[in-house]
Amino acid sequence: MLLPVDVRLASYLLSLSSEGDSTMFYKEMRTSYLTEVAALLGTSYRHLNRVVHRLSSEGTIYRKNGSLYIKDLQRLRERANGNIYE
Repeated sequence: MLLPVDVRLASYLLSLSSEGDSTMFYKEMRTSYLTEVAALLGTSYRHLNRVVHRLSSEGTIYRKNGSLYIKDLQRLRERANGNIYE
């Protein structure tokens, strides 16, 4: 909980994604659940929404049809800085 919210979010998104058989598969996360995700990460919905917007503008993730998708897995891993959401 002492890590910045962007690091916690990156770690959380990485925990939802998986790699297998040299193909990448990214799970989507419905933005309607951002309130629950904010509670899990120990932050407010508004702050989490700002972090999502910042990561979107950087090209790390993107929003489409009410869902969040990982766009740049390597950048997300760098943002998580080796921290794994548990």
